[in-house]
Amino acid sequence: MDEKERSEVPVGLPIACSLPLAEGGRRVARWQALAEDHLIERRRTEGALTLRYERDDDAITRLTDLTDAERECCSYVGWTVEPGDNDVRLLVTGTEDALDSLLFLDPERLTGVTP
Repeated sequence: MDEKERSEVPVGLPIACSLPLAEGGRRVARWQALAEDHLIERRRTEGALTLRYERDDDAITRLTDLTDAERECCSYVGWTVEPGDNDVRLLVTGTEDALDSLLFLDPERLTGVTP
């Protein structure tokens, strides 16, 4: 990827992402919309990022669709969806560098970043 292409990468999209830029931007927007609509909690521990979402049909469908898609293009981390009694959790596991690359799952880290 040359410098011009790198500057066109949508904010939050990992540089290592294999998606075309337009599709990557749409994917980031879908994750952000899911978070706005259903995210309860985001927690980062060593080697893992856990996101808790409201347990309803819309959240489960969107989370499952997005997670299935991410397994195809971001296979350098593990993606596990765990339905609970009152919520549904996404567990993303990987190296600290790999987790750091997933800005689209942690929009609070985007503060001050311009698209």
